[in-house]
Order: sequence, then structure tokens, then C-alpha cells
Amino acid sequence: MIGSEGRSARPWRHRVLAGLLAGIAGCSSDYYRKDADSEVYTIVKEKQVAVLGETPAFSLDDFGGTPAPTGAVLLLNLHACQRLAVKHSRSFQNEREALYLAALSLTGDRHAYAPQLFARIAGSLRGDKERSTGALDSSGGVRKAWLWGLSSTVSIANTLLRSFTSNPQDAASSAINVAITQPLLRGFGPDIAGERLTQSERNVVYAVRSFEHARRALAVDVTQAYLRALQLYDSVKNAEANLTSTRTNFNRIAAHAESGRVPLFQLDQAKTSVLSAEESVNRSRTSLRDGLDSLKLVLGLPIEQAIELDTSELALLTAMDVSELGVDSEEAIQIALNCRLDLLNRRDGAADAERVAAIAEDQLKAQLDVSGRISIPTPDQREAQRPGYFKAERFTYDAGFQLDLPLDRKNERNTYRRALLDLERARRNLVDAEERIRREVAVAHRTVDRAYRSYQIEQASREVAHTRVESTQELLKYGRVETRDLLEALDAELRANNAVTAALIEFRVAYLGFLHAIGILHVDEEGAYIDLAREEGDAKSEG
Repeated sequence: MIGSEGRSARPWRHRVLAGLLAGIAGCSSDYYRKDADSEVYTIVKEKQVAVLGETPAFSLDDFGGTPAPTGAVLLLNLHACQRLAVKHSRSFQNEREALYLAALSLTGDRHAYAPQLFARIAGSLRGDKERSTGALDSSGGVRKAWLWGLSSTVSIANTLLRSFTSNPQDAASSAINVAITQPLLRGFGPDIAGERLTQSERNVVYAVRSFEHARRALAVDVTQAYLRALQLYDSVKNAEANLTSTRTNFNRIAAHAESGRVPLFQLDQAKTSVLSAEESVNRSRTSLRDGLDSLKLVLGLPIEQAIELDTSELALLTAMDVSELGVDSEEAIQIALNCRLDLLNRRDGAADAERVAAIAEDQLKAQLDVSGRISIPTPDQREAQRPGYFKAERFTYDAGFQLDLPLDRKNERNTYRRALLDLERARRNLVDAEERIRREVAVAHRTVDRAYRSYQIEQASREVAHTRVESTQELLKYGRVETRDLLEALDAELRANNAVTAALIEFRVAYLGFLHAIGILHVDEEGAYIDLAREEGDAKSEG
């Protein structure tokens, strides 16, 4: 005997009723949201460890939206800017959601191969003016799909009939059913039947790589925007220093003009130079405001929010070593071909296309499915009032097969041919991606090399410009040069100071772009912060 009625029907009925009410009520929507988040975040960490060897912070709740502007001025350094971008960047939140959705799809595909419980209840009432009958059908059980193509179901079905007449009568019956279906030709084997799960697992791997690539790209974008804003601060400082020097020289020339030692037209030249210096300060300040607004956009801050950067970091950048790359172009290309996450996705995508072609070829085969079913019903009418009562020896079974000959495979043929073309396209795209990366790395390498040499040249030019100002000022005391010569020297010194800062920033930006191009950029686990000093040291050790 597989089951029996039990000692007391009332407690059993109470438990069934409680379970039925709980099933109908279900769980709250908030419960389902949190449950989905928990499962997705577990999958993401699992894949991050497998792909990256670490678990960078990931949560949809990390997005803080666009903050309301405050009345205070935010003083920001590079670290603070990176943190703000991670929290408020709208485009970066899109990358988070893409990874989340890939992992969410995987939860469904994994569930498709897990045991799945089901329960159904259906009731009906029918009759006429003399007689009516009520029926209550219920079924429950578990079904499972297996990776080699087998599908199985185990269920219990119950039927309760009641006749509403002057002499009511009840009838009840139950049955245990076990059914399986197994394909033997088309759709057989884990490589075919489990392809959906395989691809879903790989899609999360790709999404993890893409998200990490996006984290690094965000860090590069923020750092570059921050450095260029620092350059604008330096331009303002240089313009203001030039204005101070120009005014000082104008006052000196004005004194000389009063004593007749300098012609009045040279005083006019000096006055024009002062006005030009004032306009240079005005332009520099406007450019700085524009640059800060651009930085706010990258950080996800409202334009109305006032910010100010920590300009002391420019001195730290200046103090850092500026040297040639410790790796040649071909070595850098090989590093990129081994480390670029987007290229790894391309390579795995080509492998996916091969599997898709193999599956499309499998669909050209004949379809041969074998199936079987065993049912253990309620034994007979006498015992039909005990629906949980079964006797295994009264079982029934049936088995069979279904063969679908490949007489019409036009659609499958087209799918197969399309898959072959997609495979060839994927292989060509991989070659194209490798060549593009080769070119990108080569250009980035040349850009860093040019930026390094430009910085050396601009430093030498600044020394010459500074010496020229000092010598011209000395010669002007003795009337051996004209005012115009000093004004030109001061203007040249201003341009030289700006050029040195621009060359330094350009070198740092190019260096950062080079590290990103070869795929060895380090981003911290909690956000998207780049330590420039660490990057420089690690890049040299790579070389």
C-alpha cells in the first residue's frame, strides 16, 4: 500500500485548506523582487570569480539617480569624482542593468532543468431542474527536464463528484501517473538539449566582461575629464599670473613714460597688452566653467551643482615620473590580444556560432521519440471513497514511439545554411576585431611616445621663455630693448607655461588610454577609481 486515509480526516483537511489558502495568496511582489536580486547577485559573484578572479561591487541599488543640487560647493578630488560617477552615471547604470538581465535570464534557464512543482484545482457545477452534479478536480506533482533531452513528470490526480439530489451521492477517485519522453535522434544529448542553458551561462560570462570593460571605460572617461579640468585651472592661474606681470610692467613703463625715457606709443602697447591679458583671463575662466560643466555631465551631477576641484593634485601629477614606455609596440599588441575582455567575448562568440551550426545540423535528422507512462489508479468502486488509497499491483502502463521522417526539412535546411554563414561572419569579425585592436594599440603606443617627447620639448621651451623674460626685463632697464620685446616675451612665457601643463595632461591621458587599450587597467573593487601612480608602475612591470 502506497498511502492510506489516516486516523483523522479533520486535521488533514485543515492542513490542506491552509496550504490551499497560502498557495492562492502567494508571496508579495516585494518578496519576489528581493528573491530575484539575491539569486542574480549570487550568480554574478560566481561568474566574476571565474572570469576576473575577484568580485567587484555590483548592485542595482548602487545607482543614486541624479542628486538634487545643494547650495554648497563640492570640493572634489579624483577619487571623489570616480565615486560620484559610479553612483550617479546614468549610462553606467545601463551597464549594470545589462549584466543583471543576463544573470536573470540564466536563473530562468537553470530553473528549466530543475524539478518544478505544480498544483492545479478546477471545479464545475452542472445539471437541470431535477438534478445537479458538482465536480472538483485537483492534480499536483513534479516535472523535470534533463540535459540529455529526457522529460519526466510524476503527478497525483484526484477527482471528487457529488450528486445534489434528494439522496446525495459522492464519488472520489485518484491516480498516480509517471510519464517520460526521450528523443533518440534529433534533439538527443546534452550538447543539443542543453544548448539553451549553455548559451545562457556563457552570456553571463560575456556580460561580466562587458561590465568590467565598462567600469574601466568609465574610470578612464572620468579621469580624463578631471585631468583636462585641472589643465583649465592651470590655464586660469597662468593667465592671472601673466595679467599681474603685465600690469606691473605697465606701471613701470608708465613711470618711464612720464620721465620721457619711453615713447608714449610704447605705453599704448603696454596698455593694449594689459587689456589682452585681461581678456585672456576672461576666456580662461569661461573655459574652466565649460570644462566643469562637462565634468558634471560625466559624473551624473546636475549642471546647477557648483563644484571645485582640488588643484593640489596637479602638483602630484607633475611630481610623478614622466618616462618612455617600457614596452615596444609589438609586445603591447600581444598583451592586448591576451588581455582585452571585449576580444575574449569575440572569440567565445565565434565558438558559440560553431555550436549553433552543429545544432542546426542536428535539426536535419529524423525525429524519433520514445515515451512511457505508468498509472496507479484507485482500485475499484468499493474503495473509490478513499482517494488516497492505492494498490501498486493494479497499475496500468503504456509505451510507444513517434517517428517523424525528414521528408520536409526546408525550414531546417535554411536555418542550417544561415548558421553556416553566421559562423563564417563570426570568424571574419574576429579577425577584424583583432586587426582593429592591433591598430588601436599601435596608435595608442605612438600617441604616448609623441606625448612624452612633446612634454620634453615644452619643458625646454618653458625654460627658454622664462630666461627670455628675465633677460628682456634686464635689458629694458637700460633701454636696450623696446617695450614690445618684453610684452612678446611675457606672452611667450604664458603660452609656454600653458603648453607644459597641456603636454603633461596629454601624456597622462595618453598613458591611461594606452593601458586601457592593452587591457591591463586596474580599477578598485568598490568603484571605479584609478590610482595613476600604481598604473604607471604596473605597466612598467608588465613590460
